[in-house]
Amino acid sequence: MSGARAYPAHPRVGVGAVVFDPMQRVLLVQRGQPPHQGQWGLPGGMLQLGETLQDALHREIREECQIEIKIVDLISVYEPILRDQEGQVAYHYVVLDYLCHWQKGTLRPGDDVRAAAWVSPPNMGKYELMPAATQMIAAARALAAKQA
Repeated sequence: MSGARAYPAHPRVGVGAVVFDPMQRVLLVQRGQPPHQGQWGLPGGMLQLGETLQDALHREIREECQIEIKIVDLISVYEPILRDQEGQVAYHYVVLDYLCHWQKGTLRPGDDVRAAAWVSPPNMGKYELMPAATQMIAAARALAAKQA
């Protein structure tokens, strides 16, 4: 099945967001689905057929976090490829991560996430983020500082 997430026939395109609130806290979500189920990271998800990247990002943030965002700029492209013990590609994503700002709504976990939180820089270590997420947050802060 070409649309399968696990052992896909083709890479899957996704979007991710580094969302800052007015206090410069970053939005983190605890994943509810594989891969990385139970782990904290950045919100986002898969692009649907006929959907633009920005529309997908707005939809995913609404579904996962119940908030509205303003998309500011592309931060970077992240390409995780996860292999099983036999070396076969179990997951392959091409994720475009965007710098975003909270616009309105009260943060509540929704679809595909167990929990969601606004996290200040001193508390980031408590969430055991993957290095790629930490790097993306740092890149987003640097980009936001350039644009200020």
